[in-house]
Amino acid sequence: MDVGLMKIIRLHIILLLLFFPSFLKSQTIFYQEVFNGGVTGDGFTTTLSSGQGDFNLSINPNSTIKKAFLISGRHGLADPIEVLFENTVIEFNEDNIISEPFLSPFYAAGTNGLGYVHGTDVTNEISPLVNTYSITIPPQNSANERYTDFFLIVFYEYASLPETNGSILINNKDIMQNMFFQANDLNPINNMNDVGMSIHGGYMCDTINEPTLVFVEGQYLGKIGGNDYNSNTVCGGVVGSFYYEQNTLYGLGDDLPDIEVAASDGLSNIMTIPTMNSTDFNAQFQVQADPSHFSTNPVWSLFLTYTTPCSSFPTALTVSDTTICEGEPLQLGASGGINYDWLPQTGLSCYDCPNPAFTGNSSTVYTVRIWSTDSCSKVLPVHVKVNPKPKFESIQITPSGCGKSTGSIVAMMDTAQAPYQYTLDNQAPQPDSLFTGLASGNYALSVENVHGCTNDTLLTIQEELSVTASFTVNPVTGSAPLWVQTENTSTNATDYLWEWSGGTTTDEHPGFTLDTAGNYTLTLIAYDGAPHCSDTFSLQVLVYDSLQVSIPNVFTPNQDGRNDFFGITTNVSVSGRVALFNRWGNPLHELEFTTQPQVFEPLWDGTDTSEGVYFYQLELTTDTETYGYSGFVQLVR
Repeated sequence: MDVGLMKIIRLHIILLLLFFPSFLKSQTIFYQEVFNGGVTGDGFTTTLSSGQGDFNLSINPNSTIKKAFLISGRHGLADPIEVLFENTVIEFNEDNIISEPFLSPFYAAGTNGLGYVHGTDVTNEISPLVNTYSITIPPQNSANERYTDFFLIVFYEYASLPETNGSILINNKDIMQNMFFQANDLNPINNMNDVGMSIHGGYMCDTINEPTLVFVEGQYLGKIGGNDYNSNTVCGGVVGSFYYEQNTLYGLGDDLPDIEVAASDGLSNIMTIPTMNSTDFNAQFQVQADPSHFSTNPVWSLFLTYTTPCSSFPTALTVSDTTICEGEPLQLGASGGINYDWLPQTGLSCYDCPNPAFTGNSSTVYTVRIWSTDSCSKVLPVHVKVNPKPKFESIQITPSGCGKSTGSIVAMMDTAQAPYQYTLDNQAPQPDSLFTGLASGNYALSVENVHGCTNDTLLTIQEELSVTASFTVNPVTGSAPLWVQTENTSTNATDYLWEWSGGTTTDEHPGFTLDTAGNYTLTLIAYDGAPHCSDTFSLQVLVYDSLQVSIPNVFTPNQDGRNDFFGITTNVSVSGRVALFNRWGNPLHELEFTTQPQVFEPLWDGTDTSEGVYFYQLELTTDTETYGYSGFVQLVR
């Protein structure tokens, strides 16, 4: 080993001792099983381009497939892509994230975007009789924000094979020049047999300008970088292709099952490194390059395969991968253990119980650790995909004419979830969001989106009155009996009902007589077909009695108590003025007065006058009119 490399190793150990405590957060154990059988895996990448390639595995033909995952790294906010895996289209998107977010600075971008590890269950796509699986990666919109570096890992069961422990460790730390992997609570490692570590990395261009040094428990294993055997582009490394069976690690492709890693060989048999029954694992990946370049050497996940003193034990998940709609209740459940741990600790009713209720509103991949003893456990993933409910952008409601069916409802939806089916009051669904010909009332609108999720809402169509009642009457006042004529000026009405103290009529323009004095209210109720769709309008008509006056033509002022005065009697109260003149027109007497109905009002007593004929002028005023009277009266003594 050259002096330069020895210095690098010493420096690494010093840095590890100084800085490792700040990186104590463990990587995620995404999957861990003890079973009779084996594990195999291979990777493929197109790096910055699209293309087609193969995963080359080694599966025992007598086995059954226990579990298989297709895993990918992602730089930045890449748009979803549809990968063709054999004959199945698999979408990689936000729903199948299996890591926490971490910084993933990409060499060509020069920015510190978020990165993720994505994984999807492809168990049903794998056959024990097939060892080569094709993958086609489509063009992606951005060269710097993309899904890249795919790895296929398969766990197969065969009762005649010895027990094997397989663990998948997923990165959840920032991709840095010194990148640490740490896992706790692994099933104890039996170092009497092979212990395989497979690296799932990417975009490691070479071992000259930017090699990545690999350490496990502080022990230097070698430096990796360069194109892997099945990459179809430059900088297409590094992955460890392998299979583990019969307590033995085997290399596939250009990977060797020895302790060293070198160039594109990302497989190591680390059986001499951990102590017997160790449950912890620590690895470091140190990029030897200019700091501006280290981001080209990500490590997305590691695969550990070994034997263990732990025995397989039966477990069950009441819900494995499932899809629900936003807001739906979901009861998760696991059985077969003595203790349970659920991660991540978000969106569940409890995290150390066997049966938590899902309370989140976004897609999440959980892992549940099921303990059979204090040191032996399984880790199983549960993917809860939450499809969004339809989102109303707006709902427009047009009122209905009163007593008619002229209302409408139209819903404006988020186009991202189209096509939709719309159901109103449990009628037949329709693809159109417009409902017309609706009467006033309450309606239940249900909208189903492309995911089969529904959103229900209650809506009310108001009743809009279009009728306006109005009329004129002529005259509005007069003496009884008074004939009045109406002129109906209502709009949008077809039927009418007139009411007043004397009766009712349904004529459109009635006329009638008001026989007695009084203040009459004339009311018109106008409607359009339905009586409850009516408008009301009223006017007042004042009717008063006609003035009747009794004026004598002779009086005898002889103080006998009878007919001693010239005066008048009226049927209503009046105010008045009287003037009397002699035969030559000379004024004799003037008087202003008021009267009461049916009471004789004396106006002149004939004082200092002789018998003869006299002329009078009389002016009487009621509440509404003024009247004039004139004539002759004879005075007899």
